[in-house]
Amino acid sequence: MIEAGQLFSKKKMDVENGFLFNTTLNKLDFNLRKWIILYYHHNVIPIIDMKINRIQPIFREQNLSIRVANHIEEMIRNSELKIGEKIPPERVLCEKFQVSRTVIREATRFLMAKGLLYSQVGDGTYVRNVQSEDVSDYLGLHISMQDTPASIDDFLEIRRALEIQIAKLAAERANENDIKELEAKLKEMQKYKKNPEEFAKKDLEFHISLARATQNPLFEILLNPLMDSLLEVINLAFKYGKSFTEAIHFHTLILQKIKSHDIPGAGQDMADHLVQSKQAIIYAEKIRKRQLVQKSSQNKN
Repeated sequence: MIEAGQLFSKKKMDVENGFLFNTTLNKLDFNLRKWIILYYHHNVIPIIDMKINRIQPIFREQNLSIRVANHIEEMIRNSELKIGEKIPPERVLCEKFQVSRTVIREATRFLMAKGLLYSQVGDGTYVRNVQSEDVSDYLGLHISMQDTPASIDDFLEIRRALEIQIAKLAAERANENDIKELEAKLKEMQKYKKNPEEFAKKDLEFHISLARATQNPLFEILLNPLMDSLLEVINLAFKYGKSFTEAIHFHTLILQKIKSHDIPGAGQDMADHLVQSKQAIIYAEKIRKRQLVQKSSQNKN
């Protein structure tokens, strides 16, 4: 009699490929044949199914284009390809990377979308100088696309962490041109006291100018997307809260501390201003909700 173990050892590849040798099975004892069939269905088939389910499609072209893009980006980071330099033509890149033109085109499109390359029609593709605005825009996009949107309290907490330090450093480092710019922004705020939208914009521009006065470009990069996100609620504060006078008062105090290079005083005035700003936003939000409820009731009646 043929042992079951010997049969599976001898015919392993055939069984795993889904073939049962009916002729062989028919020659076996009925009970042994039954045992083999049960063993196959309970042990072999589940293993084959599991292996098949683990196989995922491989998008070779897509993977190659990302790998090529990463390699070119690394060359830019290492200054092997410098800002303003023309990258090698498609033909050369295809030869060097041993990939198709489709892969190279996908890779360059990917790097253009990241802002690392730009194309001149009829001339070629060049390494682009990434601007601080690009970083701010990307950070702003990242903030706006979160699954759980940041609350007003989240934004105000970050503002406090950044802007108190910004005010102190501006008081320490601001030069004559920085002070002139801040004075001009304050005058523009005073000019638009009766226009909530423009006043809010000038308010935020004052804070961006303050960040610039630290002489540390990273502050402006970090602050810009936060200000863009806060513009709507700050505009709301001026529209419903009518806190123009308070805002001008605190901005004037901060500017005075910057001029006199009073570092602790600038930090304290900024802290007080942010408390006032938060209160104005909360108050305005209450007024807005109350008006919406009243309007809804009137429409029902």
